[in-house]
Amino acid sequence: MAGDIDEGMEGGRIQDCPEKDMYRAIFSNFLKANMNFIRDTRAAEEEIPKNRAKLTEMMEMAPYGIKCSECFSKASRLFDKEVSSMSSLQAYRDSNGG
Repeated sequence: MAGDIDEGMEGGRIQDCPEKDMYRAIFSNFLKANMNFIRDTRAAEEEIPKNRAKLTEMMEMAPYGIKCSECFSKASRLFDKEVSSMSSLQAYRDSNGG
């Protein structure tokens, strides 16, 4: 999963973005921290909905509007993939269908 994070934040218009390194680090840290909930079910129940809201909030504050949508879309898909994996491992029951 960690490799998916790094690979997922590459490609497309991202290469031309002046903020790509900063946001790649932000998203990578965000997603890697989320992976820790695989081991802590109780924290997952509280923190995953907060993290989902945090990702939405970060997107609303993005500096380049529509140009940032590609990165946020990738980060969101990776987040959903993590949550789905946690659900599969029964480490988290996602109320959003995952």
